[in-house]
Amino acid sequence: MAVRPDRLAVQKCGRGQAPLVRLEIARARCLRDVGGPVMNSPEAAAQFVIDRWFCGGPVGHEIFVALYMNSRRKVLAATQIARGGQTGVIVDVRKTLVGALLVGATGLFVAHNHPGGDVQPSAADFRLTERIIREAKPLTLKVFDHLVIVPGGSPMIFWSMREHDNPQGLGGYDEGRKNICLPSTR
Repeated sequence: MAVRPDRLAVQKCGRGQAPLVRLEIARARCLRDVGGPVMNSPEAAAQFVIDRWFCGGPVGHEIFVALYMNSRRKVLAATQIARGGQTGVIVDVRKTLVGALLVGATGLFVAHNHPGGDVQPSAADFRLTERIIREAKPLTLKVFDHLVIVPGGSPMIFWSMREHDNPQGLGGYDEGRKNICLPSTR
């Protein structure tokens, strides 16, 4: 059952606390059906993110998104987790992982853009990836990749941490496939 965000009613769910969980559940339901493409490569995941969040070209602020997948890497839901400034974004890891649980995902891709045009992940990007992996493991969620995207270029420019740097704990696209060096120019 899809719930439209404009139809959400704010209700108290306990001693004066805001209904953050109910809002997240409704948001996850609203985003559940995104067509179900299969993310079997970093290129496919990057193109999916670009098509949905950066189709108008580059934006002047960082956006962090999550794609929630089933075991066959079919997209169950996609959502923007956070919006930051020109040089960074603060990501709530719990919010990122709760979304996966709400839609019944077994894994996720995360991605964000670098408005300045530098596709190289920062030290903070690596720390965030490691934290997401560490906190997803007890929930039996697999983190397939973290992409850094520089939208607006032709060809598309992005960095796949899985394919290029492979922080310990990132899942693969196809376990039999050899790693390729990215950033990719497609």
